[in-house]
Amino acid sequence: MSRYDPYREERLALEGEMALTRSLQMAFGLPEREVLIEDFSCAVKRRILLHGRMFISAEHVCFRSDIFGLKTNIVLPMSEITLIRRALMPVTMERAVQAMMGAAQS
Repeated sequence: MSRYDPYREERLALEGEMALTRSLQMAFGLPEREVLIEDFSCAVKRRILLHGRMFISAEHVCFRSDIFGLKTNIVLPMSEITLIRRALMPVTMERAVQAMMGAAQS
């Protein structure tokens, strides 16, 4: 019989978060100090809309997609992002943000 562990769920959640952080570091070649803050399902607009996941850490915003074998990895250093704002998108996308890098434009 196993003993009751009041911290079991918290421990399992922490182990899951640590595994996600290791995956983030390996997938995008980030240093060990990078810790995953949050991840979201999203899409990046290129020639076509690439559905994937956005991963946010303290120092980077990363995106990963694998659509029909077309693999896309994007790493944006937070230090180079000058503006994040809501974007006007087609009706099919409820929420959208636009990240500007380099000199911010009005």
